[in-house]
Amino acid sequence: VEEQEGLGLYAQNLIELTEKAKLLVGFRVDNFKQDILNKMNNEAQDQEQTQVTPRIGFVYSLNDSINLYSSYAEGFRPNPGLDADRNAFDPEETTAFEVGAKWENIADRFSGSIALFDTEKTNMLTSEPDTGLSATLGEVESQGIEFNLITELTDNTSMELAYSYTDARTANDVINSDWGVPIPKGSRLINVADHIGHLSLRHQTNFMGKETYLATTVSYVGDRLGETTDANYILPSYTLVNVSAVMDFNSQLSLKLDINNLFDEEYFENSYHKLWTMPGSPINYTASIKYQF
Repeated sequence: VEEQEGLGLYAQNLIELTEKAKLLVGFRVDNFKQDILNKMNNEAQDQEQTQVTPRIGFVYSLNDSINLYSSYAEGFRPNPGLDADRNAFDPEETTAFEVGAKWENIADRFSGSIALFDTEKTNMLTSEPDTGLSATLGEVESQGIEFNLITELTDNTSMELAYSYTDARTANDVINSDWGVPIPKGSRLINVADHIGHLSLRHQTNFMGKETYLATTVSYVGDRLGETTDANYILPSYTLVNVSAVMDFNSQLSLKLDINNLFDEEYFENSYHKLWTMPGSPINYTASIKYQF
């Protein structure tokens, strides 16, 4: 049985350095208490910690449509549960740096963003397949890029394109406590794809005199490590197609249809061991009626 209590306090201030430059400075104070009772041996554990984490950001407006920004932040949160030796975990701590640009309504048609990020975490949890309990991976780090573009193709049709590349790996050598297998520095993190992206099209039209919205999304997820202790167990990449339609009968009544995994793609959603691999959902659909009073 586990009980957690948390109390947080944060403050921040936005400073206008110039007409185009702004600086955000802030901090957060977190206090948490954790009580764990192991009913198998009636052994109790408790811990309490207080952490101060800073946040700073800078924004520069090139013009009314384009902003450049950078940010630095630290994070802190308690880890739930016990390890294989029935000891409580140290909290997870995060350090994140990001730099990028955002644009809106360029040529009255293009909006989006691009960002480069670098994140480090300590005491990140992973699963131990033999015990079903959790274990820490020590330090992990990830770097990458995220891109998002939204554009109006016509007055009634819009497109969204998104892509991210994430290189997530261990930052130190660790030993898996369950299997005694060494996990060298630079090993991939489980269930994290290097490449993820999607392309969405949305169209507004009139069908049988009713306002109708049509949408389709093609999503791609790259291959992923499927087992922490076996670098050769890889979940293959997959591509899914989802479609949806909404028809407004009037201002109060609408009908919606969603079809997911339209082509019934067979894929694996996640895993933590070759014997515990979760298959993805087959083709499925949902129909709903909405009425607003």
